[in-house]
Amino acid sequence: MASASATISFPKTSMTSFHAHLKQYKRIVAFLGAGLSSSSGLIAYHGVGTGGSRHGHEFEALSSVKAFSETPRIVLEYHEERRRQARGVQPNAAHEAIAALARVKGSADFVAIDMNIDGLCSRAGLPKDQNLEIHGNLFDAKCSKPDCDYFKEGFFNDEYSTMARRGLPRCPRCASDLRPAVVWFGENLRKDAVDAAKAFLAKDEPIDLILVIGTTAQVWPAAGFVDSAIDKGASVAMVNVDRGSLVPEGGALGLTAKDWYFVGDPADMVPRLLAPLIGNRYIRL
Repeated sequence: MASASATISFPKTSMTSFHAHLKQYKRIVAFLGAGLSSSSGLIAYHGVGTGGSRHGHEFEALSSVKAFSETPRIVLEYHEERRRQARGVQPNAAHEAIAALARVKGSADFVAIDMNIDGLCSRAGLPKDQNLEIHGNLFDAKCSKPDCDYFKEGFFNDEYSTMARRGLPRCPRCASDLRPAVVWFGENLRKDAVDAAKAFLAKDEPIDLILVIGTTAQVWPAAGFVDSAIDKGASVAMVNVDRGSLVPEGGALGLTAKDWYFVGDPADMVPRLLAPLIGNRYIRL
């Protein structure tokens, strides 16, 4: 009787093997987590290790509709701190490599499903129609009134600074408070981004590869997009700073011999992995 260990199917770790397959892949999805922005020096927004508190409030208490309705100024100040942190760093080589891949492949064959809210992919040049920010963006605003659909891209920049001196920002349509257009605890993922991701995955063509970068893809419901890509035939190439609980069996994603797992800083690994398609200019020396 064969031992249980004999049935384990390990993901590959050979970059040479990955490069050989990458050249043949047509439709690619990138699923991006907090580890991508950590390479630029940002801490995670959601989950363990988000860090910090303000005025005695824990992080979770400052990211909800309830908190905003009770203490809107404190919530806005907290999110402005997050924006200052994002403004204080630059997109790293992984952001730039992903943006380059998007330009090479075009919108028919590549999208990035981004769980980050820092806007670094946009700043790196990732085209808007291929940049699906399912948790929203810290710099965008929307009306806090549920039945008002007012939305302003990039509002929380100079415009907000001017308005803030006159009081809390108000919706120009209904005069309700404006809030950051990010997904808070208990809220659904951003609908337009989700619909675009589903539409890309639903096309009558297989998905050849999903790049899972800076995340273990265990945060639901966002992680469901990885399963959907796998169901459409995609191989998985995961890039993370450590192997964690994903080996030897492949962990939550069930990685197998048709997949890859690369351990390292995304800013180092991603440009090297994508070099056959985008060239060597993003590789850090």
